[in-house]
Amino acid sequence: MRHNQKVYVCCHVLRNETDIRLVCREDGSWMFLCGEAHTDDPKQYAAVAAGPLLERDETLLEVLDLEENWEAERDRKGGTWVRTPIDPLPN
Repeated sequence: MRHNQKVYVCCHVLRNETDIRLVCREDGSWMFLCGEAHTDDPKQYAAVAAGPLLERDETLLEVLDLEENWEAERDRKGGTWVRTPIDPLPN
């Protein structure tokens, strides 16, 4: 992943209030999230460059090989990543 790669983050990650505990790769987009519930309000999310996030937490490098439509989750920074396929939305 290039350091200038656009990724989406939740407001908690953006403000550095919590660690990244959920990484999703869905439909060509990367998301670095806190893993907590959020509303569908677009103001809860932002697009940022990946570089500062990767520098802040080098353990994110462990999941940059995620396949399309997969996610990786952990319970804390430095915890073991658990990878699962993303369930498709019902039609």
